[in-house]
Amino acid sequence: MTLSELEQYLRCALPHVENIGYMSLSYSDGESLLPAASEVAFNYLQRAYLADYYSVNDFLRSEHPEHDGLLIHIHSRFSPVSRHCHDFFEMMYVRTGNIVHHIDDEVISMEAGDFLLIPPGVYHRVESCGEGDVALNIIFNRDYFTPSALHVISKNQLFYEFILNHILEKPTDTTHIHIRAGEYNDVLKTADKLLCEFYDPDSCSASMLKCLFPSLLNQLFRVWKKSGGTIRHRRNIDEDDVQQILKYIETYYAAASLKEAAERFGYHPDYLSRLIKRRLGHTFSDIKHRICIDKAKFLLLGSDLTIQQVAEHVGFSNMSFFYEIFDRYCGTTPARYREDFGQEKLPL
Repeated sequence: MTLSELEQYLRCALPHVENIGYMSLSYSDGESLLPAASEVAFNYLQRAYLADYYSVNDFLRSEHPEHDGLLIHIHSRFSPVSRHCHDFFEMMYVRTGNIVHHIDDEVISMEAGDFLLIPPGVYHRVESCGEGDVALNIIFNRDYFTPSALHVISKNQLFYEFILNHILEKPTDTTHIHIRAGEYNDVLKTADKLLCEFYDPDSCSASMLKCLFPSLLNQLFRVWKKSGGTIRHRRNIDEDDVQQILKYIETYYAAASLKEAAERFGYHPDYLSRLIKRRLGHTFSDIKHRICIDKAKFLLLGSDLTIQQVAEHVGFSNMSFFYEIFDRYCGTTPARYREDFGQEKLPL
């Protein structure tokens, strides 16, 4: 399904979901409402979403197990949704227009690109919407995030504990998470990919959904951090973090800094410095300077760049400091190194 096909699909689907009343999960003769896969959006998803409080979670788990507890419901526009709560998680994604939610006494005005996660047991209501207001509700039950799925978002300080606390039914004062992501095209593309996989499934879609939804939550965590969200500094470091920090230095060697690395990986700079020294036996600066000098040696032997250009390319603006660091690791000057080891020119 392409983006234009998704747009067309949603336009066709919306008339089928307007003004559907509450109903049970089976017809009076006991026949299941579960139809063919092609009718998913128009039929049982709407009934599943609007069914009574206790049966929806059972429906997600048992009647349609191939989704592993994840459904996507197209929000009905023209009728308000009265105050209610669920026994499942619901994340609304506003694709176009505006939606107004009420959670307790708080009014949440959502616009295109906004995401709102509401956990089980939180009462809320939604005002009626207009023609151009299109929103999707991503619904998942408590069983959806298995230990392996939770591991994928374990470094995500915004969503991980929020979801885990509600899975374990631990007391929490946080009733919802609201993130504005309309300016972040990568997030919106992931959300649309999620919709395409759900509404136009094939044999790989179940696995794709398991990858895309946690990825969406991690991307939203990044948006939250960029928007001023405050993270708690972590108190330990694992092997995966060590490798990722080394990869960060190797990739951004010219501009890499301890402060930025700490922000990226959720540590206090001083604490991360001590952790790196204890784990690797070298300071952050030592590791960065070694990588920078290795890059400088490569450029000295493989290019026509001047020594000053080489220094600037690997992040040194102070030539005296560059000479000092180069001598520390190579025992000679850049000019002598170039002269002694020859020059095999490479295109830059």
